Amino acid sequence: MKKISLLSLLYKPHVGGVENSLQSLAQSYRALGYEVNVYCTNEPREWNLPSYEIVENTKVQRFSWKKSRLLFFPFNILYNLFSMSLWLHKRVKDSTCISRHHIMCLALYFASIKDFVYIVPEVVKKSKAIREKMTFKEQCVMWVNHILQRMAIKYAKQTFVFSENVQRQLKEAGIQRQTVIVDPGVDADKFRITKEQSRRILKLDDNDIYLLGLGRMIPAKGFQFAIEALKRIENINVKLLLVGDGPYSATLKTRAQQLGLEDRILFCGRTDRPELYFKACDLFLMTSLNEAFGQTILEAVFAGKPIIAFNKGHFGNTLVETASGEILGTTDGVYYCDPDSISLGNMIQRIIGQASFREIVDYSAIKAKYNWDTLALKLLS
Repeated sequence: MKKISLLSLLYKPHVGGVENSLQSLAQSYRALGYEVNVYCTNEPREWNLPSYEIVENTKVQRFSWKKSRLLFFPFNILYNLFSMSLWLHKRVKDSTCISRHHIMCLALYFASIKDFVYIVPEVVKKSKAIREKMTFKEQCVMWVNHILQRMAIKYAKQTFVFSENVQRQLKEAGIQRQTVIVDPGVDADKFRITKEQSRRILKLDDNDIYLLGLGRMIPAKGFQFAIEALKRIENINVKLLLVGDGPYSATLKTRAQQLGLEDRILFCGRTDRPELYFKACDLFLMTSLNEAFGQTILEAVFAGKPIIAFNKGHFGNTLVETASGEILGTTDGVYYCDPDSISLGNMIQRIIGQASFREIVDYSAIKAKYNWDTLALKLLS
């Protein structure tokens, strides 16, 4: 049987666009008759994730990522990188490898696996405006990962991106190698459930207005703006669902308590059914500071929800742009505001003040393009 190896640092039960995309690709490749294996790490270690398990008929193997206080950050990455290359060498031999993280790409290269493709999830090198807001440590981490991402793109047999915006960001970051734009996919069948059914399953009040933020809990996702924006909305029936987990969760919960919003913010944790939250919510908040047309945007589109995203006036990267370069606007159900809590709060107030804001947004012209089976075949060609 032909084999496919899908690689990234994180996989289920983590919640996020990359993890969801790998899960859907695994399903498509299994349907095409491939044996599918996912290779990732066991981060975070406090979750005690097993080194091997089967998730929805897909074999998942996790590398034990080591953290040492004795090693400076770049050396710790290099140590794990070479250890992972030894770990992967026999496991991915004789399979087609598709990676969604630059570190996994380099582990493949050092494992003497040269025939792999790389789907770039984001450009590691941030814009000058973002870098100016980073701490010295954060900038060091960014520059190390930027060097590694350049190497990953250099060594990959083919590099794919999901939009022209990401192509431009790569060039602005000094990465000139040609990339191929492909359309991501969404499993449309998952979104056939109704809002009412989703709310019953999640035990959410039918009378409340729910805002949704979904993804890994890290500063770059901008969930802190959503929490602070909610404080500006006096209607106590407007509530915020934050779905996902990560190292920033405790900080976000503390901020919610400081603002007295414990009763209006639901920290929902990890989920293997993100579609329930997309269908249950009334408005999706794309507060990420560095994404173009991410997987969560597509899922909000398929759920028929209005979307608020940060504009590119400040950070240069976050307009909702399709793979073909089309920027979605208000007539498409996508609204933009500046990347701060005041602007976000004002935009939320504006949208929920519209009598028709709870109606399903018609994204039919966009949805027709995005299919996982089509993407799976393109990656192999």
